Amino acid sequence: MRILHVVHRYPPAIGGGEGWCAGLARWQAAQGHEVRVLTLRALADDDLWGEQLWGDDMRAEQGERLASVAIGAEDHQDGVRVRRCSPSRPLYAVSRLLSRAKLDMLSWGHSPELYGLLLGEARRADVVHAYWLAGPHVVAAWLAARASRRAFVLTPFFHEGFEHHESRAARWLLRRPDQIIALTRFEMAALQARGVAPERLVCASNAVEPPAASTLATARARVRTALDIEPDVPLLCYLGRKGPNKGLDQLLLALRHVEHRPRPLLAVAGPSTAWYRKLRHAFPDAPVRDLPLISETAKLELLAASDLLVLPSRHESFGTVFLEAWAVGTPVLGADIPAVREVIGDAGLTFRRDDPYDLAAQIDAVLGDPAAARDLAERGRERSRTLHTWDRVGTAVLAAYEAAQGARHAASADHRETSLVDLTASVVIPTRNRCGTLQALLDAVVPQASAAGAEVVVVDNGSTDGTGELLRRRCAESGGQVRVVVEPTPGATRTRNAGARAARGAVLAFIDDDALPRAGWLAALLAPFARERVGAAGGRVVLRFAGRLPPWWDDALAPYLAAYDLGGEPIDLGSRPAQDAPRGLNMAVRRDALLAVGGFDVRLGPRGERPSVGEESDLCQRLIKRGYQVCYTPAAAVDHVIDPGRLEASWLFRRAFWTGWSEAMVGLAHQRLRKVAGLVRWHYRLHAFRLPYRPRGEPDPARLLAECERREACGYLLGVLRHAPVWGRRARTGSSW
Repeated sequence: MRILHVVHRYPPAIGGGEGWCAGLARWQAAQGHEVRVLTLRALADDDLWGEQLWGDDMRAEQGERLASVAIGAEDHQDGVRVRRCSPSRPLYAVSRLLSRAKLDMLSWGHSPELYGLLLGEARRADVVHAYWLAGPHVVAAWLAARASRRAFVLTPFFHEGFEHHESRAARWLLRRPDQIIALTRFEMAALQARGVAPERLVCASNAVEPPAASTLATARARVRTALDIEPDVPLLCYLGRKGPNKGLDQLLLALRHVEHRPRPLLAVAGPSTAWYRKLRHAFPDAPVRDLPLISETAKLELLAASDLLVLPSRHESFGTVFLEAWAVGTPVLGADIPAVREVIGDAGLTFRRDDPYDLAAQIDAVLGDPAAARDLAERGRERSRTLHTWDRVGTAVLAAYEAAQGARHAASADHRETSLVDLTASVVIPTRNRCGTLQALLDAVVPQASAAGAEVVVVDNGSTDGTGELLRRRCAESGGQVRVVVEPTPGATRTRNAGARAARGAVLAFIDDDALPRAGWLAALLAPFARERVGAAGGRVVLRFAGRLPPWWDDALAPYLAAYDLGGEPIDLGSRPAQDAPRGLNMAVRRDALLAVGGFDVRLGPRGERPSVGEESDLCQRLIKRGYQVCYTPAAAVDHVIDPGRLEASWLFRRAFWTGWSEAMVGLAHQRLRKVAGLVRWHYRLHAFRLPYRPRGEPDPARLLAECERREACGYLLGVLRHAPVWGRRARTGSSW
C-alpha cells in the first residue's frame, strides 16, 4: 500500500503526535508498504504558533533554531521518505481577520511549498493520513485527497476543552474524514459526542520502541554527574514541549511546597518557548535544570536516572512519555484528566489538575515510599508490554485504511457498507501431522484473533503425531477462543469445508498449518468485508525456506509452492484470470456466500499424495457469478514455510502435472470449450511435446523448469480429455459440499 502522511512537524521535532506519526510510519515501512511524509521544516513551538510570530526578530530567531539541528529538505529515515517544506505566515492583518472569524486554526503554519506538492503526492498514494486537528495542512490534505479520489484518514489528537479543537471549524473538519483514529477510548467517546459516527472511529492506542538495556545500565550515575546532582537528591523529570498547556507553572509552584528532604531537583527537557522563558524569570530560584532538545538516547537515560516522571499537562490526547518512563522502570505522575487517567490506570498516580498543593503531596508520596514506587513502575512496564505495541497500533491503523478505502469505493459505486465493528470472524486452520509448525502458527494467530474478537477453529484431519495433545492444551488455555473440529476423511478442501460448517463467524479467514501470518494480517484480511459485495479476499504469500536453497532452484518454480504477489495495491480480481485467485492458505470468505455456492469442491485441492490445486480459483469463479467481488489485499501477508521434501524434483513434477489437470477442470467448468481448447493450441502444445527429462544426480535448472512446464501441459491435456463436455453436459464444480 502507498501511504502519504501529512503532519505539521516530524522528528527531530519533539511531541507526542510527532513521535506517534514517526513510529507508525517506521512500522508500516517495515511491513513492506511505500511510506512518504509531507511535513513542515519546523522544530520548535514558536516556529509555528509562538508569541514572537509577528515580531521583528522572528526571522532571525527561526533561522537560529532551524540551524541548531541538521535537517534536510528531503531525507530517508528507516525506509520512510520525508519531505520537509518551508513554513511561511500570512500577513498580520489576515491573521487578525481569521482570528475574529473564529478560524485561528488556519492562521499559522502555512506553506505554499507543501500546498504545491500535496495534490501530486495524493494522486500517487492509496491513502492520505493527516495529523492534528488544528492546522491548515489538514484542510489542504483533505482537499487533495478528495480531488484525487483517495481515502482520507485523520488522527486528530483531540484535546477536550482546548479552544482550537472545540471551534466550529474543527467540528466541521471532524465530519470530513473517511476514518478517524483515536488514541484512547475517552477520545473516541469525546469525538462521538461531537457528532462523529461510531463506524468511522478506530481506537489504535500508542507505543514506544523498547530501549536497549546496555545503554541504561550506568545512566543514573552518568546523568547525575553531568547535571551536578548529589547521589541522595531525588530527581524529578519533565519531558516535552515547554508550552502553556503543559502545566509547568503549576509544577514550579508545587516545588515550593514539597516537604521531602533533601529537596528534589527538577530536570525540564525539551524545546523552549517565549512563554517558558518568561515563566523562568518569575521563578529564578526554582531547583530546576533546564535542558534543550535532546536525543532519544539521552531522553531514555534521563528517564532512567530519574526517581519520578511528572506530566502536569492541562490537555493531553495520550501522553507517550508515560510509556517511555515505564520502559526504563521509572514511576509516573500525571494530571487527573480523562486521557491520562485512562493511560495510567493502576500503574501510576494522578493529581488534581491546576492544584499545586495536591501535586506536591503526590510527589512526597512517591518519594517517601520507594517500594511502592518500584511496584508502580513494574506495573507500568507490564501494562506497556501487553497493551502498547506497534504491532497492535499498526494493525488497527491498517484496518482503518482498508475501511476508508472501502468507504471511498462504496461512495463512488453507491453500495452499502458494513461496519467492521459489527463483523464477526473465525480463523479456520486445517491441520494434519504438523505439530511443530502448528504450535508457532497458534502463537502468532491467537493474539491477532483476540484483537479482532475472532474465534480460532482448528480442523484436525486425522493427525497421528502430537497434534491432538497440543490442541487439547491450547483449548484449555484459551478459555473457549480455540475450538477443535475433527474431519477424518483426508483432503484439504474437505477440512476447510468442515471448518466452515463449524465456524460461528460471518467471515472465515483460512490459513494453513505451514504458514505464519505477519503483523496486521488478520485485520487487513478482514478489512475489505466492510463492503457487503465482497465475497472473498486474499493477500500475499511469501515463501520461507528452512535452509539454503538447492543450486538448481529457479524463481519461476515459486508458483508451484503457492507463492502469490500481485503487487502493492489492492485489486478487484473480477476481471483478472482465474490463476490470479487468492491462495487457500491465505484467504478469507464470507460464510453465507461460501455456503450458498456449495463450499470448496472436494475433487480439487491437495489430497493424500496428490498435490492438486485449483479449489480457490473454482470457488472465486462461482462467487463472481453470484455477484460477489473478490479482492487482493497486499497488506494481509503470510510466510509459507516450505517443507524440505517439496524441494525435490519428483514432488515438483507431480505438482506441475496436477496443476495442469486442475486448471483444465476449472476452465471447463467456467469457460467455453473453445477458449479452453485455444489455451491448448497456443500455450500448452508448445510444452507438451518436449522430450521428457529425468534428472540423475543434481538437476539442471533449465531442464528441470522445462520438465515442470511439460508435465503441467500434459496434465492440462489429459484433464481436458477427462472433463470435456459429453453429450452436451459440461463439467460442474461445487456440488460435493
